[in-house]
Amino acid sequence: MESTKQETQIRETTTRQEETQTRQEQAQSHEETAEAVTVTEIEIYDTEADPDPQTGAHPVKARIRQRTDRTGTSREVTAYHAEETAEVKEAQTYDGGELSEAVVVAERPPSLWERIKKGVMWGVAIIILAVAGWIIYKFKRR
Repeated sequence: MESTKQETQIRETTTRQEETQTRQEQAQSHEETAEAVTVTEIEIYDTEADPDPQTGAHPVKARIRQRTDRTGTSREVTAYHAEETAEVKEAQTYDGGELSEAVVVAERPPSLWERIKKGVMWGVAIIILAVAGWIIYKFKRR
């Protein structure tokens, strides 16, 4: 009885160096409008009473003082920008054996915001086409 055994040994060495840089900027603007106060004074004279003999003016029946405040508005805008840069260096060394190559493609499905934007664009296009069709119909009917 004869037995043959063959072994293949694969040794793999991986060296990985990753460098990440993050940069953030924030711009903030603040705008305010001032407050305004209006004071109105109204004097009501008693015309039924006799005028003052020295000044010739009628006596004051009532004085009304009215104050109106107007408050201002305040607006603050913040712009935020972040940027991240990553650099990866990876080296693999194989000793022995055969290697096969594989290509992997990963796609991220569109986000909700992208789907909403696309739907709105389609809706606007359909409305424009409907309006154009209605205008052409009106011209041909005349």
